[in-house]
Amino acid sequence: MPPHLLVNCVRKVYSGERWVEKRSAGRLLEKLLKREVAARQLAKDLTVRELDILRLVAMGLSNKAIAERIFVKEGTVKIHLHNIYKKLDVGNRLALTIFAQNKGFV
Repeated sequence: MPPHLLVNCVRKVYSGERWVEKRSAGRLLEKLLKREVAARQLAKDLTVRELDILRLVAMGLSNKAIAERIFVKEGTVKIHLHNIYKKLDVGNRLALTIFAQNKGFV
């Protein structure tokens, strides 16, 4: 690494900024984009209703509150959640919420 780049790097990090070498940034971006595409593809398998429920779960609503909001029975919400968990390969509400937040659904 040329000395002037090293100096710039140290200055940025010292001032609280981040610094990533271009090659590393490119590889990181490529990995993130692949993950994003995979997540979006998974989400395409969800119905409109399942996407609504995913967002409501991620907002912290209980099954009962979700049922009241979308005018269905609580059991129907549970069935949708079961299907969402299977389609997205998550095991619980926390994992679903993290998925939704990380992938920009909420």
